[in-house]
Order: sequence, then structure tokens, then C-alpha cells
Amino acid sequence: MIDDILFQQVALGIAVFAAFYVFYYVFDGALLGPEHSYWNGFRAAVLPSLDGKARELGLFTVNRAVSAEYACTVKAPLEEIETFLHEAGYDRNVLAGLKYRGDRADEDYEVTSWAKRVSGSPLIPDALAFWQTHVWVFDNQDGTFDLYAHYEYSSMNPTIAYQHLRAIGMDRERGVKEIKQDLIGDPFTHYVL
Repeated sequence: MIDDILFQQVALGIAVFAAFYVFYYVFDGALLGPEHSYWNGFRAAVLPSLDGKARELGLFTVNRAVSAEYACTVKAPLEEIETFLHEAGYDRNVLAGLKYRGDRADEDYEVTSWAKRVSGSPLIPDALAFWQTHVWVFDNQDGTFDLYAHYEYSSMNPTIAYQHLRAIGMDRERGVKEIKQDLIGDPFTHYVL
């Protein structure tokens, strides 16, 4: 058991460090903005097929959203929602597990995933913050989108990748509160139903 946990901690740390290096050092965060919507389709096409193998290793690539994570419904084009999130300090969260709601067989998967990381220290870049607000969006197929959120250990910090994966310290209420605060007073507010 301890060997499995140690293996997961080391393997996750290495994988997350490699992702951080590529996304934030090599590309300087340039692949994580709203113009890079190909991530949405890529994640939806690839992650469900990897989930069975990941679960054999004690990991996952697909997981269920819960009602306590629901923040609000927005009537706006997805592109505008993504632009708003990016302007509010969120980056695409390509390392996140793909969320679904309802029964997994219905394949009601999220259409986009974003994370806001603020380190609060001049010595630690925001991308390596210990905590993040994770927001993901479901398409209601009627011109509206549901935003869900939680606050959790960051998926981009290699030193806490295991804590993130195991949802240690996750705070659904705080995540919902934070995305709602980001929506208040912004010109985007009039889209919130």
C-alpha cells in the first residue's frame, strides 16, 4: 500500500513537472488561452478512453461533478465564457479529469475546464500556486451553460499532485463562492441567469 502511494506521488510529480515545464516555460502559458479551444475536443475524445487503464493504476481521467459544485447558469456563447474566464485570471485546465454529470453512460461531459491559481508570493509564480479554483462548464443544449467549481490543491504544482488527485482539502463551497465573486460587478454579470 505504501509503495503504491509512493509510486503515485513520484510518478504524478514527474508528470506534472513535465506538463508545467512545457505549458509555462517552453510556451509561456500561450497554449492555455481562449483561442486554444482545440483542448476541449481533445480532452473529450481522449480522456474517456484512458480512464479504464488509469483506474487500474489507482488514478482516473474521468470523474463525476456533484450538485454542490454547481455555481450558476449563464446565457452566452461558449467563446465569450472562455474569454471572460481567461480575462478573470483563469487558464485552461488541461490536466484536469474530464467531468460528467448524471449517469456516465449519458456522456454529458463538460465542454471546457479552467483554473485560477494565485500564489500570493513574489517568489512563487502563480502557475505553481498551492491552491486553485477549478471551474468547468456544461452545455445545456439550449444556449445556456452551467458553471461548476471547487477550490482544491493545484493540478499544476508537482509537489502536491498527489493531494490534488486524491481531493485532499477540496472545498466545493469556496470554489462556488469564488467563481460567483469573479462574476459580480463584471460586464459579464448580465449573462448570469
